[in-house]
Amino acid sequence: MFDRLCPLKQAAKASALFGSLRISELDALADAMVKALRDKGVGFGDRIAVLYPSSAELAALFFAAWRLGATICPLSLRLPQTQVQSALARIKPRLFIDGFPINHPASPSIYPMKNPGLLLFTSGSSGTPKLAYLSLSALLENALPAVSFLQIKETSRYLLNLPLYHVGGIGALLRCVLAQASCTFDASDPNITHISMVPTQLYRATPVYPRLHCLLLGGAPIAYYPNRLPCYLSYGLTAMGSLVSAAFCPKDPACTGHPLLGRKVQLASDGEILVQGKALFEGYW
Repeated sequence: MFDRLCPLKQAAKASALFGSLRISELDALADAMVKALRDKGVGFGDRIAVLYPSSAELAALFFAAWRLGATICPLSLRLPQTQVQSALARIKPRLFIDGFPINHPASPSIYPMKNPGLLLFTSGSSGTPKLAYLSLSALLENALPAVSFLQIKETSRYLLNLPLYHVGGIGALLRCVLAQASCTFDASDPNITHISMVPTQLYRATPVYPRLHCLLLGGAPIAYYPNRLPCYLSYGLTAMGSLVSAAFCPKDPACTGHPLLGRKVQLASDGEILVQGKALFEGYW
């Protein structure tokens, strides 16, 4: 199902908002970008690199690329120009986009990929950042059980405060589309119900939202968290498309995380964490 139907197209009739756009408008923007990408020579199996802030335009570009069967690689906005050029040399994209409208000339693409998907740089904590390749079907396999576990509904409003070059931000985006829930970039929105954070974000500015239902914490060791907040402590990684295990701490004082549906987790004798499931990435590029 995931290979044939675009989840954004399926959600287009919903009343949800993405930033200031309705889902139907985001879907129409993705359709327009499909034409723009085709005009630049992008087709099935090609790669697109993009350097652009989180926005409705960037979200639409993700879906436009996937509708063409292309793979998208969002680059960190924190990269200096020399590292951007180094990343492009590794990716060898058909198209590099650093602004809209799309106006970069196309260049030859080699090593075409079989399925639409995502290329993401890892954090590089153990050395040079690797490029992980996740298929679109794997990304959706990760997002779907998370929708149920985190109780994301059509009436929910998710604050997208993790960037769309980070697997946590992309995971939040796909959860909202699958749940036909609203997504916002505005941290001052009083109606936020869901938010994903790394611990440093929480410690710098504790969120205060009257409708907050889920504060998903992960990405680093968690020294403490406010008991009054609906905290879900989680473990995830790029290679599994985001969320692997989580626990709703107010209902689980020991906060022992359990793998979500479709994931398997095991500790090796040397302490290495082994993961398995349909959300697993295809490998390193």
